[in-house]
Amino acid sequence: MYMSTVFCSGLKLEAIPGDIPPNTSRLDLGFNNIRNITHLPPLPQVYSIDLKFNSIDSMSWLSLRVLPSLQYLLMRQNRLRHVKLDTVVRNVPKLKYVDFSYNELMSFSPNDLGWPQVTKAIIHDNPVRCDCNMAWLVVKLACLETCTEDDEVCCSSCSACLLVDGEKRERLRCKTPGRLESFLMSEVSTEMPDCKNEAAQSEVGLIPVDQNELDFEQVQLKQTTTTHVAQTDAVSASFRQGTDSYDRNRTTSLIGNFTMANTAPPLPTTKSFEKLVTAMAVALSCIALMIFSRLLHKVMIKGAKVTAE
Repeated sequence: MYMSTVFCSGLKLEAIPGDIPPNTSRLDLGFNNIRNITHLPPLPQVYSIDLKFNSIDSMSWLSLRVLPSLQYLLMRQNRLRHVKLDTVVRNVPKLKYVDFSYNELMSFSPNDLGWPQVTKAIIHDNPVRCDCNMAWLVVKLACLETCTEDDEVCCSSCSACLLVDGEKRERLRCKTPGRLESFLMSEVSTEMPDCKNEAAQSEVGLIPVDQNELDFEQVQLKQTTTTHVAQTDAVSASFRQGTDSYDRNRTTSLIGNFTMANTAPPLPTTKSFEKLVTAMAVALSCIALMIFSRLLHKVMIKGAKVTAE
């Protein structure tokens, strides 16, 4: 059985025909009016399917399972908002090249593009939202931009071979948020300082997250942390003020994370003790002298009485 190319380009088709010959090796359905793809006819020999310049906004990625020999998937200039090749890539084990340029993709991970099986992805001219979900791409593009070696060496050193061959990196720009609109993605890494963890996940793919929820949680966490630190500092300061009010001879004990003063009266020093002993000795001497004087006085009175008699 020979292999053939089927051209259905520019026929104003709104759906994929169901009578495509099963021995078709290349299928061109470009420049039509196709909007939804829910299923495809079984075409075991098709290695390339071209769907460029349609209006596709809904795609059943699992429908590609009937194309086991597929190597090239060309979907340039459509209206795709999501891509999920990771759900079907095992069923199309030969798929290596995809073109999703000029679509409406805002966010996607390497796995969504079929990586690591897919080795070349064309993704320029999409309205990308430059947030932490796309940090993996920003980091790779920044690395490629600063690399001075040839493409092969750069793609390897930057772990970005998925993006090289034929990719128009100068057309990879941010669409949102507004402050980054039209910025080259290779130049915005410094504007995304809190996205290091997400970028580190680029080798295993990213789990899509609602950025609004992420931002809210980060703000709440920062507020909670700031409040806790402020409270801790305030308590520590109050304790420090308390301990500073005692004299230098105080003893201190560590309780938790705070230094508290021992409020017991200070023990007397050696000099104070000597002064106290001296004072007591003088007092006792005075008392003894007073007692002796009184006794002597009584003796003298009794002696005078005896003489008179």
